[in-house]
Amino acid sequence: MNKKLFWILPCIAAVIAILFFAGRHFIFNKVKDALTEKLESLKEEGIFIQFDSLNFDPWKGHLSAQDLSISVGMDSAHLVLQGSANQLIVDGIEIIPLIIRKSLTINRILLKDPTLIYSKAFQQPVHKKGDQTKEKKKLRHVAISNITMSNASFLLRDSLKNDTTVSINMDLLVRHLELDQEEDSLVLKKADLSFSPVDIITPNAFYRYSIQKMSWSTEDKSFTIDSLKVIPLYDRSTFMKKAGEQTSRMEALVPHLLIEGLAISGKRQMSIAAEKATVNFTLHVFRDKRYPFLKKTVAEMPMEFLQKLPFQLSVDTIKIKNSFVKYEEFPEKGDSTGYVFFDKMNSTIVHLHNKAVEKEDVTMRTTALFMGKGKLDARFVFPSDTTKAYTTTGSLKDFPLTLVNEILVPSFQTRIESGIMTDFNFNFIYNKTRSDGNVELNYNELKIISMKKDKNDKTIISKFKTAVINLFVLKRNSEQTESGDKKTGTILYYRNPRRAIFHFWWKSLFSGLVTAYKLDGLVPDLKDHGKNISSEIKDKAKERKE
Repeated sequence: MNKKLFWILPCIAAVIAILFFAGRHFIFNKVKDALTEKLESLKEEGIFIQFDSLNFDPWKGHLSAQDLSISVGMDSAHLVLQGSANQLIVDGIEIIPLIIRKSLTINRILLKDPTLIYSKAFQQPVHKKGDQTKEKKKLRHVAISNITMSNASFLLRDSLKNDTTVSINMDLLVRHLELDQEEDSLVLKKADLSFSPVDIITPNAFYRYSIQKMSWSTEDKSFTIDSLKVIPLYDRSTFMKKAGEQTSRMEALVPHLLIEGLAISGKRQMSIAAEKATVNFTLHVFRDKRYPFLKKTVAEMPMEFLQKLPFQLSVDTIKIKNSFVKYEEFPEKGDSTGYVFFDKMNSTIVHLHNKAVEKEDVTMRTTALFMGKGKLDARFVFPSDTTKAYTTTGSLKDFPLTLVNEILVPSFQTRIESGIMTDFNFNFIYNKTRSDGNVELNYNELKIISMKKDKNDKTIISKFKTAVINLFVLKRNSEQTESGDKKTGTILYYRNPRRAIFHFWWKSLFSGLVTAYKLDGLVPDLKDHGKNISSEIKDKAKERKE
């Protein structure tokens, strides 16, 4: 009996091994035949996949293809999607789970030098409809341990002009990818993505974006960016000439961005939620006001913009730490640039969301050193109910007024010789039409000089205008100089709907300063602006009714 077992057991093992390897070889051949058949059927739907060679290794679960290409479109002349790769390698394909449980398990996928080109077509590709009565067998689970794309390129093109509007180059690594079937689609359950480096070019917008490293982990619920740079493609002069209109040229550096507690879902509508986001940045903005302002689109108010996003957004807390912002402009009438900047800027935004029914408002508290000296402290309230008014309150303390000469001299040909702003308090409400509020100023030893051009185009002091400003407008005398001055002003500014919210804030505060010093007649931009904008808004409302 023992001798029989001695011979029977090896024979059974040999038969099982033969059946296993033969079955595996048979299955792989069936898969290969099914794949060939599927590629032919895809051609009828406008999807063409080609390769120089396709190899299977049934013993290792290995698949490789050389010079792979794919094209999707209405016909050969109107391609919507084109892709290629020098080499595709797939290792560790588990066939048995795929057949039995409709679960696809792969150890590694490698794409060398992949390129994907998407063109905006005039119309969507028209595919032939197959037999809709036959239910397709869908995957229930996908697990891939490692996906590597080296030297990947993604291009977005305009089919009208055949111009590249967006170009992206990067290396991509995806680890521990898992997808599960929910309802009629596969949903991401787990993945660790790492991009490094990433280079994005937007030729039509004149910018390049460089990222040293970017990563997203669904398990850790974190998203990080290290060293993001926003780089204009041209110098200031060339940038403005190519734009041909008044626009902002930006240079930015984001050393680090961290989002914690990140959750992204998309069953019926995409939803993005996070517990905390922390960022610090340096931003330089330049605008040349000698060019015409041609923008025709309306700039949305902050909450209206958020609520029109095609996804739900919720972030508990956003922290902006020790950042720097500088705004520089070349005035419409002037011979040099002026600038203002905010240093050591720290902001906390609480409960950022875009739910129209949410009762809790979005708030932002910001502190900074204005021009590196003045202590700025401001609070902003953004109502979730967009029919309600926004509010802004704040103060600026211990600010040497001579520092604003950097913007006053080029823009208004006016220089502050001396003065300390001990307190500047502001409080105003605003909506999409206008702002209303007040300012209060406490300052010492303010003296202003007005300048003009002489016959030789040389800048000189305008003695008459200087005397008028200091003696009559500021109402200065020796007693006020010793005890200090206190003035109040009224904020009233009608919003230009084509301008950004930052412009609205600044002009609102400026209107308060103008009325505090009774300079209404000397600043035409504010004197007639409310009337002009009101008429424009009324005319548009009338057109809509008609």
